[in-house]
Amino acid sequence: MDLFLIRHGQSGSGKNLGPGPNGINEKTLTATGIAEIERTGKALKRMNIVPDAIVTSPLRHAHHSAEIVDSILFANKRGQIGKPKKKKKLRTVQVWNDLAPEGDRALVYKNLARFKYDSKVLVVGHEPFLTKMVAEIVSSSSPPNTPRRLRHSSSGS
Repeated sequence: MDLFLIRHGQSGSGKNLGPGPNGINEKTLTATGIAEIERTGKALKRMNIVPDAIVTSPLRHAHHSAEIVDSILFANKRGQIGKPKKKKKLRTVQVWNDLAPEGDRALVYKNLARFKYDSKVLVVGHEPFLTKMVAEIVSSSSPPNTPRRLRHSSSGS
């Protein structure tokens, strides 16, 4: 699996939804954040990286970042008469609750393991969650001389 991890664009302050200080903070992207994520999407496009799936945290600023990248990478989703092109079957951006900052990385890995071995998956999330994912993936054991990639195991973990 080719796994691409992207932190959401810069976000501003947001209002707290839900009771108490632990409610969900619905931050939005700033103008700088939108420009950052647009540059990222354009860079991916220049490198001809076309993911089979884009998955994102449910938080607004991460989801908006994923949507921007999706719109850049798949700008030609529709043909001239409004029907989907048949070249590549495209899916909408998938929201995974476990990509939220307090999410469960083990469940993220379990969901990633459901993709085919040769899939390209773009993940939009938060720090330090993404850095911890990288550390765990890189430090996971693998047989000598084997490229480090996520592997689908029969145990589903």
